[in-house]
Amino acid sequence: MIDTKKINVFCKYFGAGFFVLFIALCFIGSFFSKANKLSENRTPAPFPKQLSLSFPQEFEAYYQDNFPKRRSLLKRYNRFRIAKFGINDRVILGKEDWLFYDSAKVDADSDTVADFQGTNLYSPEKLSAMVDFFVGQIKQFEAYGAEVYVVFPPNKMTIYPEYMPKIYEGKQASYTAVDQVSDALKKRGVHVLNLKNYLQENKGEHWLYWRTDTHWNNYGAYLGYKRLMEEISKNPKFADLKPLKLTGITAQEKYCGDLHGMLGTKEHCRDIDYKLEFNKPIVSKCENIDKEDIISCTAPNRKYKMLAIRDSFFASMLPMVSNHFSHSMVYGRKFGHYPLVQEVMEKEKPDVVILEYLERQIGKLNHDIFKKQ
Repeated sequence: MIDTKKINVFCKYFGAGFFVLFIALCFIGSFFSKANKLSENRTPAPFPKQLSLSFPQEFEAYYQDNFPKRRSLLKRYNRFRIAKFGINDRVILGKEDWLFYDSAKVDADSDTVADFQGTNLYSPEKLSAMVDFFVGQIKQFEAYGAEVYVVFPPNKMTIYPEYMPKIYEGKQASYTAVDQVSDALKKRGVHVLNLKNYLQENKGEHWLYWRTDTHWNNYGAYLGYKRLMEEISKNPKFADLKPLKLTGITAQEKYCGDLHGMLGTKEHCRDIDYKLEFNKPIVSKCENIDKEDIISCTAPNRKYKMLAIRDSFFASMLPMVSNHFSHSMVYGRKFGHYPLVQEVMEKEKPDVVILEYLERQIGKLNHDIFKKQ
């Protein structure tokens, strides 16, 4: 006769034991998980370095970012949401497989959709305060004898509104925050290059931006570089700094970009970039000299020095721009501070300072570049 009481006890303890074993395996597996490969545009929470009152919260954040099969589950979830509902937290799914960045979901100080629709114009008071502060920064550079040039590359949707989803048709504003800031700076005598109209006018058979990435491609970067060097060479001091002439452009397949990675699906994907050829060789050599994204470039037989403070859009311009200067110091804006800028100005005395801000990053004009950490 079957002893049902023993069977019930066995099932109860077996179930409890299996549950404890499952939790233990998940815990152990979290130490071997590689959650950062999902291209989430953020750094996964690290394992707590020390015991403290905040250890439970820190460990919970770590575990949520590293539990076993997290990547696989998130990829399936993301595929389901895109297939069934056409939505993603940070990526706008456009026409013909074009992807656009919805930056407000990631950065409280940035909003590409508001930039596009012109709904984030500055009040007269805020605009005046921002421009006053930024002009004060420029004057500090000029006090060291440098000529300052401010460059605003546009967001991708600004240049390619025709690939935005249908709900955005007819909603692109003719006057936006970057236009507002550019006009205000020009009235104060600042060298400003708002590249929006220039790139819109130069759209043609070659794309200017990656279809699956937030950034412009090599050709778009070349046009930005060309316009910048044309402006710099208007100054009689730098009349010899003419931009390189493009002599050849060849389309090349590349792996898809950061927006495709943000979809979290890990589907196979290819995009297009361009290989460029110029009338003169690029001879500048660049190296990253600091973990906080400080780059030093040198080029032989050049007369001038340059300092650039930039975001990621300047990276594809850098080989071309640095080719005109004997020494270029380049500071990334990623970390929100700029160590040693004043020391660089005093020791290097650069002739040209380039301040580059992507359209969605113009709110960062109020960063104190000369603040010492």
